[in-house]
Amino acid sequence: MVKAILDKKFLKVEQDSDGELFLEFPDDLLDTMNWKPGDTIIWTELPNGNGYNVEKAKTHDG
Repeated sequence: MVKAILDKKFLKVEQDSDGELFLEFPDDLLDTMNWKPGDTIIWTELPNGNGYNVEKAKTHDG
């Protein structure tokens, strides 16, 4: 599989009233990544601590 970096996107990590952290993805990024509401997204801190890798979890149906 070939991976390509289209553009770097910087999103603000926000916190809800219960202290849970979340990211709000803009519609254009959701479309580009083929992500939909309800998808499981894996959020992994980069080894250098300077950001995160965010990707859709693999599912049995593709």
